[in-house]
Amino acid sequence: MINNQKGFTLIELVLVVVVLGILAAFATIRFGTLVTDAKMAAIDGSKAPFTAQLAVAISTLKTLPTTTQFGTEVHAMVVYDGDVFKGKYDNGKFQLNTGKAACKSKDGEFKTTGSYNDKTGVLSFSAKEAC
Repeated sequence: MINNQKGFTLIELVLVVVVLGILAAFATIRFGTLVTDAKMAAIDGSKAPFTAQLAVAISTLKTLPTTTQFGTEVHAMVVYDGDVFKGKYDNGKFQLNTGKAACKSKDGEFKTTGSYNDKTGVLSFSAKEAC
């Protein structure tokens, strides 16, 4: 009699499960910081509208905006629709936050502080930091 059984042995099945477990471990490590990286990139990307709006203000005013004009011509004109919020403007300084608008010490949220120098027209941002 010919024994014609088909299927996998227990050893083969265990090896497949082990290989899938190793791949899952690497995927978790690789993509575990994806949300954090996206929030950091959102902060970086949120700086560009200020630079563009500052160029528009300089073109419109034909001079560098004063600190007060920066608040009305630049800060007030930049609108966000998403996970990044701009904080209130106070004497040339403002804050960009991910997450809640107030950036209240939440894990995984980031902020940066922007400042405008009306003498040089330089718009600068601090390093990103956790809230």
